Amino acid sequence: MLNSPLNLLAVALVALVAGCNSGGDDRFAPTVEVTGQVTYNGKPISAGEIQFTSAEDRQNGSETSVFIEQGKYSAMVTRGTKEVRIYAHKPVGAADETGSQAQKQYLPAKYNSNSELEVEVGDEAVTFDFDLKK
Repeated sequence: MLNSPLNLLAVALVALVAGCNSGGDDRFAPTVEVTGQVTYNGKPISAGEIQFTSAEDRQNGSETSVFIEQGKYSAMVTRGTKEVRIYAHKPVGAADETGSQAQKQYLPAKYNSNSELEVEVGDEAVTFDFDLKK
């Protein structure tokens, strides 16, 4: 009976569904609202990006990245300990013929590529404010 093509197909489908649900992939894990303000030397960052990530998030594709507007952000983040990376750019030089202007990252690396920022996201909505210094 188990050798019939229909039975083999049924067993294969069950294995496939079980494999898709075997944990490790938290892209659809519950998220928590995280909000806050970001300032640099006491002034709100007018435009930027904030990322919440961990080794597990990078592996599972569940990193969160949102824009900072007028110093404020709001994101839905999976629970756990998160490394926080904050980026903000300012225009440099003159605009080209298309109106585009080169941008330069002006926050120190300790807030982004070599981030020292870390937060713990629990079960409840939370606010994290970041007052970055030179």
